[in-house]
Amino acid sequence: MVEGKLYYTVNGKIKHLTLLCKNNFIFELDKGQYIPGNNHIKALINNTIECSPATRTLKELDSTHIVLNSNDLEQGCEIDVLLCRTIRY
Repeated sequence: MVEGKLYYTVNGKIKHLTLLCKNNFIFELDKGQYIPGNNHIKALINNTIECSPATRTLKELDSTHIVLNSNDLEQGCEIDVLLCRTIRY
């Protein structure tokens, strides 16, 4: 389990998060928005653990914030957040 602060890089900018009392980290999308409740967002931890709203391992707070449980995170792990966007013509 991760405790304390989490440092990460988004597009070359260093950001940090503090562990909340419920052992969760809140991430903010660097750009863009999505529509919560459509299961169009997921996170991959070390390209092996998939977190999504469907599996209840990722929670959507609003159109720019998601929550990951720190039980899936370890020091030095890589987190990729994927957003599926549908464009209709």
